[in-house]
Amino acid sequence: MGWEIRSTQSGRLAVCSALEDAGAPHAVTTQDQGSLAWDGGPSVVAQRKAVCRALGMPLEALTQGRQVHGAGVATVGSAERGRGGARPDDALPDTDALVTAEPGILLCVTAADCLPVFLVDTASGVAALMHAGWRGIAAEVVPRAMQQFRASGGSPMRAVAAIGPGICPRCFEVGPDVCQAFSQLGLDAALEASGGRWRADLRRAVLAQLEWCGIPGRAVSVAPWCTACHATLFFSHRREGAAAGRQAAVLAAPDGS
Repeated sequence: MGWEIRSTQSGRLAVCSALEDAGAPHAVTTQDQGSLAWDGGPSVVAQRKAVCRALGMPLEALTQGRQVHGAGVATVGSAERGRGGARPDDALPDTDALVTAEPGILLCVTAADCLPVFLVDTASGVAALMHAGWRGIAAEVVPRAMQQFRASGGSPMRAVAAIGPGICPRCFEVGPDVCQAFSQLGLDAALEASGGRWRADLRRAVLAQLEWCGIPGRAVSVAPWCTACHATLFFSHRREGAAAGRQAAVLAAPDGS
């Protein structure tokens, strides 16, 4: 159920053995692929194409929303396939989570400290991918995506879940706004006090929300890397500021045929 860094023709990628065993093409990019956000420069399309190629899929399959750190969930079918993948102006609006039940669609979110959250149900062929920072967690992007996951035929009891690289609590000092938002949702266990300062554990918060939705923590593969700590591997907004690049997390539904 672990994660590993794997060398590919496009550079190092973070991959999860549980998702691989489920037959779900996926990866989290590293600095090797460059920033995959749309403000990352003119080479972004070529970089995105290389990542798709590494997973054996065309760029035309890559589908992304316009992320707003909210709880918007989009269901992706053939009509939405490719939106936001090769150009930003047709990205799915106000979308931080994507759900699909069709193979051949590569869901994508970008992040630079927020957590990518993966869900796959091999029996129904449903996949979901979430962008979960503290604002998304507070807006309940995880339970809202789980609701759509179920509506599309996915089952929490059968789900393979994984949390990709993101910021660790040691690097994520927060203010009273985060503390209040988490406390109102019953996520006090994801807050840590030390030396008069507060830190938030995004992984613990997501694990709690997944468990409330029927997925126990022991069934979730959690990546061990902190994006802020690993300065030569991942981009980090907390470490680099507004100029930070973005890694991409991608996921396709398993093809049971």
